[in-house]
Parts: sequence; C-alpha cells; structure tokens
Amino acid sequence: MYGLDNYLETYKVDHTYRIQTPESLDPDKTVPDMPWVVSEVPGIGSGNPIVARIFIQSAKAVRQKTFKRKTDEKKLLMLMHSCKEDLLICEKAYNALLPQYEQILKRTEHEGIERDGKALNPFPQIYDLNSHVTAFLTALKRSFQTIARVFSEFYEKNITNPRFDKIISYLKQQKPEYKSYIEFLVYTQENVTNLLDLRNYQEHPTNEKKTAIYNFRLMPKGIHPPSWHVTGRPESPIIEDMKEIIDFMIQFAETNFFYCLLDNIGGWIPWRLVEIPPENRNKECPIRYSLEIDM
Repeated sequence: MYGLDNYLETYKVDHTYRIQTPESLDPDKTVPDMPWVVSEVPGIGSGNPIVARIFIQSAKAVRQKTFKRKTDEKKLLMLMHSCKEDLLICEKAYNALLPQYEQILKRTEHEGIERDGKALNPFPQIYDLNSHVTAFLTALKRSFQTIARVFSEFYEKNITNPRFDKIISYLKQQKPEYKSYIEFLVYTQENVTNLLDLRNYQEHPTNEKKTAIYNFRLMPKGIHPPSWHVTGRPESPIIEDMKEIIDFMIQFAETNFFYCLLDNIGGWIPWRLVEIPPENRNKECPIRYSLEIDM
C-alpha cells in the first residue's frame, strides 16, 4: 500500500485498488459518517512490469532515505506514479490494436482478400488506428516530460519539458562522477528525439515535416502492415514499434531514476544497486533492481 496525494493505492497481482479515506474526502469533517471509497482497476496489478518497475520499485527505493538536496519523497512518488499511468495508457492502446492486427494477418494469410471484379473489397483495415496511435503518442510524450521532472526534483533544476539535451549540458558542467549518467543519456538521445518527433510533428506539422500514419495498404510487393514515420525518415511498423517503445520506456524511466537517486542519497549508510536476474524475479511483482546496504 502506497500513500499518494489524497488516496492510497494497493495492489494484487492483477488488480489495483485506490482507496480514499473519510478524512481525504471530507477534510473539514462536515459529514459524521463519511464512508471510505474503494475503486477497483481490474486487470492491472503488481504483476504488470510497468506497475512493478516504474512505481513499486521506485517507491521501495526512496522509502526512508536521506537526500543531499531538498528532494521531496512524496513528489517523487507522484511523478513516478504519473509516469506509470501514462505508460499504462500506451500499453492499453497497444493491446487494443494487437488483436485486430493479428486477426487481419491470420485471415489474409490463410484466406486472402476477396476480389470484387477489379477491386479488393473489403480491404482489411484496423478500426480507430489513428485515435489509438494518438493516445499512445500523447501519453508517451507526457511520460518523457515526467521523467525530465524527476531529474528536476532531484537536482533542483527547472526542466519540465523533455529537453534531455539540457540535462546533458547541465551534467557536463558538474562533477566527473556523472560520466556514466551522461553516457546513458547520450546513448539514448537519438531514440528519445525520434520518439518525441512522432508526437510533435503529429501535433504541430510544418510544411517540411509531419507525422504520417498508415493503415494496411496494398503495395506493388503485397499488403503492407500499418506503419508510421516523420517526413524524411524511413517507415517502421506501428504494432512492433509500440511493444519495443514500451519496453524501452520502462528501462529508460527506471535507469534515469536510479542514476538520480544514487547520486543524491545522503547520510552515513552506503547503498548499492543490485540487479535481480530475470529468472529470480518474482512474477507477482517483477521488479528489476533493489537497493541494498553495501557491506
């Protein structure tokens, strides 16, 4: 169970429960018998890697830690919780598209497409592709913004937009100890920029650049699966990309978090980061990293 702004969140493997106390619902105590409110989110719980590695893992790591700077533990939890929520939106969009995509592939592979004279009718299409892609890219950009705010909270900097180039510049002006953190951000910068451009040029297209989203298409070499790209860059398959992007974001968010955390933990206790081997991770809550006292 984790306390957030005005509610508690508790997890089972495949369920999330959000609990509002009478005090949070009625802080002035105007209603003597104000009830507790429990809201259920079915299908998503601690067994989901997004929940486990973005939020629960972070919450365990910051608990009862002393920080070198004025870092607000509760604010950090809210930021990682927001990141978790946005990546769950990405996953929801992916899960909505995947069954249609697989069904169309299976049908066209085994049955082909009905020919009506000189026309292929009906030609297979994923319904609501654009709306699900837009939801995915919008939530993706918000998650990047939140990750940048995590850095700002740790280092008392005002970087609220996903300008990781500014974070890199700031770190380069600081101590040599930031070398590995800088290398991580530099290594991922091109990927981060490309992902942000998909949303930015969808929301703000220019005469030179825009984000193009294609459904199933008939091409000279056969049926082409749904794809996307920014003008001037090669197309890539949407469905496969979505799964890879979600996996990348989990790693990016947790790695950024732990670089910041380890640099900012104060006090006399020496902590070290331990990676749990995949085969030893608890399937009911598959966190990847834990903080242990360095003996």
